[in-house]
Amino acid sequence: MTRFLEQFRGALQETPGLRCHLETICDRIDRQGQLPKQVKLGQGLHHYQELSPLRRLFGDGLRETASGIVRVDIEHLLRRLSVKQRNGWSEALYAVLGREQVNRPAERRENESDVTRILERWMLEFSDLPEFGSFLHDRLEHWRRKVAGNGSEATQRVLFLAGKTVRSLRVNEAPIGLAEVAARCCGDSKALQSSELWGLVGDGLLCSAGDIPPYTLDQRNAAIRLCGVTENPTAVRVTLFGPVVYRKNGVTMDWIKRLWQMGEAAVLTWENLQGIESMGLAEEAPDARLITCENETPFCRLTREEGNAVVVYTEGYPNTAVKRLLSLLAPDLEVAWHWGDTDLDGLRIAGIVDEVLPVNLWRCDLPDLARCREGLIALDGAQLQRSRQFGERRPDFRFSEELAFTIENGWLEQESWCPDAVRTHAHVSSCGDKVHRRRIQADGSPPV
Repeated sequence: MTRFLEQFRGALQETPGLRCHLETICDRIDRQGQLPKQVKLGQGLHHYQELSPLRRLFGDGLRETASGIVRVDIEHLLRRLSVKQRNGWSEALYAVLGREQVNRPAERRENESDVTRILERWMLEFSDLPEFGSFLHDRLEHWRRKVAGNGSEATQRVLFLAGKTVRSLRVNEAPIGLAEVAARCCGDSKALQSSELWGLVGDGLLCSAGDIPPYTLDQRNAAIRLCGVTENPTAVRVTLFGPVVYRKNGVTMDWIKRLWQMGEAAVLTWENLQGIESMGLAEEAPDARLITCENETPFCRLTREEGNAVVVYTEGYPNTAVKRLLSLLAPDLEVAWHWGDTDLDGLRIAGIVDEVLPVNLWRCDLPDLARCREGLIALDGAQLQRSRQFGERRPDFRFSEELAFTIENGWLEQESWCPDAVRTHAHVSSCGDKVHRRRIQADGSPPV
């Protein structure tokens, strides 16, 4: 080793620029876990001063092609050396550069073994999150790199914190501040400020809900907000319009009804919704129906058109206040008519409402989709793939026929719906094997 060490040291003293080429040889040894047969050093080195010193150092082991590619033929260079002498050559090379040899293949196998153990422990701890577990298993290489870069302990901690947070948020029914979630689930109020942990929690919620990866940042943010997480819990609210009264602390409150009589909507905060003993229709409108509406402009339209209805603005995906309001109305109204977009997100919003009380689609059902065919918007490639994968993964989805229609024909935006005269629709199922007919009122309102 001493002879080789003197050779390398002398070459570097004479030409310091050789260091980068010697580093290249060490990098290759690390990647392969053994001495490689050849190592490419670069191209066009004859334009620089390194080529002559390299020839003196490696002798006839240095090869140059006609195109100027320079390689070290290590197998030829060390062909007369014993195994011990070969090891001495590589040890001297690492010593003169002041670096330690790393067996990358062996390290990789060790990291893979660590990841396997971590995920096995995770599945035992979070057996109630099988979809999230499958998601993590599908990304073994990602977690191997995390273990290599951050260590096994840090990687396991992130995965377990994500599992604990997802489990907690899936059953959360009240607005909760971001810092409170982090403190409760991670023991650190700032933990969810980490983009890695935040994104992983979003991934876990999305795959548990049936979404197909990869996920965008907007999807992750929406999934976390849907579970009630907010930077300002006092700002969580729901907007409604209609003849609604409720009792709280033994007092009948009719201010929502009085606003309705003046043609105005009401806003209930989460605090307003707490402690309500009962909620229902005012005596003036015992036959009013419940309509949920996804978007703001159509909601404002309904406040002008639907005088005998309770209209609830979901504001996209329903927040905890919207779901709480619907659960309070459910005993008295029993069923909701939902008007929203018919892309995957719009239909999933209807599905969330349907989890609180039964839903019938209105102005966005199959007959209306067929009638408004000219106004349908084609899905782009990503939307089409996501919708198909969701349909395959969730064959029991409540609005699978509407989703199939959207995949085949495009989706209807709420604002693209237009009223029609009294009409009879032919509703052709997604399988095309039967026809259902029904009569709709002239103003497009649900049958009564």
